[in-house]
Amino acid sequence: MRPGRLVLLAALLAAVLATPGPAGAAGVPAGYDVSFPLCGAALPAGAAFGIVGVNAGLANNANPCLAAELAWAAATPGLPSPLVPPASLYLNTADPGPAVASWPTPANGGAAPPTPYGPCDGSWSPACAYLYGAARALYSFAVAASAGSAVGPGSVPWWLDVENESSWARASDLPGWSAVNVATLKGFVAGLRGAGAGGTIGFYSTPLQWRDITGLDAGSSPAQFGASAPDWIAGVGSLGEAQSRCQDSFSGGPVRLAQYALAGLDGDYACPPALSAGLRIASRTVRGGAVRVAGTIARSYRGRVTVELSATYRGRRVSVRGSAAVVAGRWLAVVALPRRRPLRAGEILARSSAGGGLLAGAARVSLRIS
Repeated sequence: MRPGRLVLLAALLAAVLATPGPAGAAGVPAGYDVSFPLCGAALPAGAAFGIVGVNAGLANNANPCLAAELAWAAATPGLPSPLVPPASLYLNTADPGPAVASWPTPANGGAAPPTPYGPCDGSWSPACAYLYGAARALYSFAVAASAGSAVGPGSVPWWLDVENESSWARASDLPGWSAVNVATLKGFVAGLRGAGAGGTIGFYSTPLQWRDITGLDAGSSPAQFGASAPDWIAGVGSLGEAQSRCQDSFSGGPVRLAQYALAGLDGDYACPPALSAGLRIASRTVRGGAVRVAGTIARSYRGRVTVELSATYRGRRVSVRGSAAVVAGRWLAVVALPRRRPLRAGEILARSSAGGGLLAGAARVSLRIS
């Protein structure tokens, strides 16, 4: 949620938003996310739901218009299906390192709490980064709790804004930079939970920014954050583009929201629940030292799937190959066989790299090659 993305001339904003009516296009209900750049401006009429930024750009600062914006969000109807409550909250995340005064050190008392990474010595380490994230999350929760709103921070969904515009550890800063950033985000989650957040906690980012900051992708992220934390895809342009991104998970979790440009503001499309891809292996042939495997994806599935094929021989993976991204219908991929030793029998496993419960189980087939 970059401030520049939201700042508009007050007169133009008033003209655009003065006429009430349903948000979105062609009857598609839409929410909006708002924060401090809209202080004093008319808030969107006809919103299906609202997501409000707790901070004023940095995790150390409070949104001065939080109470008014929360009241606006609480007055929206929400959506019954897919289920989206009237109001949600988001906070800014970062990993600035010891250069900031709020970094935990033994001297300022911030290094005392235990962490999953051991003690914090004040350095730019996973332990201290974890405590930094936890402290900033506690602060943001307290800001939301003190806003005097009917929106209780303990029951609504929270989103962690993970963007390159914030300060993060980089490869030029220290070895293991990505692990330090991951520890920071885990600290933010732990801090919210410790403060009493009982709703879902998800991530707002894009695949590129998520990888730049965490070094992870949809396949590797669940090992760090689990596969149930939802994703909110950052600004993608039009409503049509937002709808097409509902399967583009960056953290391996389900995509719940996709942001897009709407009436000069940040609109948000609520993604429908993912349907099963119904992945199935239909046939396989052996040609030129390779297994060609074909299959189908249920035509009711609306997303795009990259089918990953792995050949396993006596419990050891011997080859992995991914197909081009395919939509519902027939797919074809090739698994190369080892040339130094003959593969007499094995197993082909087909699965979607999207993971996160989007498939009705992986498809397996045993084969014998003579």
